[in-house]
Amino acid sequence: MGTNNFMNMECPLCDSNALSIGESFKEFNLITCSSCRVQFWHPLVSDHSFYEHSDMYVFEKKRKLGWNHKLFFKKYKKYKNGGKKLLDIAFGQGEFLGVANKKGFEVCGIDWQRRNVEMVMFNWKLKNVFCKSIEDIVVEKIGTFDFITAFELIEHLQNPKILLDAVKRNLASGGVFILSTPNALRYGGVVEIWDYPPNHLFRFSKNSLISFLERNNFKVEEIVEEPLNVDFFLNRFSNTSIMQFLRKQKGVSLEKGIGPVSIDSDFNSKKNENNIKKAMIKMFFKKARTIKDVLFKIILWLPIEILRLIGKKYWGMIIIAKLKS
Repeated sequence: MGTNNFMNMECPLCDSNALSIGESFKEFNLITCSSCRVQFWHPLVSDHSFYEHSDMYVFEKKRKLGWNHKLFFKKYKKYKNGGKKLLDIAFGQGEFLGVANKKGFEVCGIDWQRRNVEMVMFNWKLKNVFCKSIEDIVVEKIGTFDFITAFELIEHLQNPKILLDAVKRNLASGGVFILSTPNALRYGGVVEIWDYPPNHLFRFSKNSLISFLERNNFKVEEIVEEPLNVDFFLNRFSNTSIMQFLRKQKGVSLEKGIGPVSIDSDFNSKKNENNIKKAMIKMFFKKARTIKDVLFKIILWLPIEILRLIGKKYWGMIIIAKLKS
């Protein structure tokens, strides 16, 4: 990054020019704002084609609820204001919306990818899901909702303020806004391949996220950081050179910031000739992964409990907020 460009920059969230340069990744530089403590990548450019073509966002089967979704269902009764109208922004595969619908919520969802909308309508039989951008529901209100959720979204946005504008436009009086995002200060630091551009453009800590919401007229009711669990070690192990070598034998390659996986075209082109071989490899990896996970859980139970007791956190955090009256 040129010195002149850096000197003329302002933080996109608080407009401060007290900025410092951190690590570099490809053509990007990680910038930290000394005022609000948020981190963002420069150049701050969103690549929508990435989401269309990355295997990270290609789904075939229903996924299980994440930690953030489960925490919502555990917490919402504490904050509900009578109604159960819910809007989920950028619903992805729609597992949260599907379960919320079964639990009696009157659900609505938006996502700017047409394939996600079609998938949710097919897998979960939901009707009130629309192919819209966040900007669309700022300009034209989609409804009035008791709960608005945005899971694992804000870190992807070129302009996170637009998300808060959308919430303000569509949140009922006394309504609750719940969002989740990776914790930049998680134990072990940020090393995961998906937490780099073009996938993630911002990194939030607990304090920077609270600061951002409070400056934009939200009152933070609660913030919860995900407890450390065995997945931390399993995920770190899955990125070792041994696992990458084994995946290459299966026809799978990894690339930092692009992944998590892309399937080798030569492997796919020969699938008719290698059905038996593929089935055997798939079975081997499934059994090996299961055995590895069980062993890891037994071996790591005590270290994890010790780390949790001394306050070490995993990568997720969820924040619950209301608009200030």
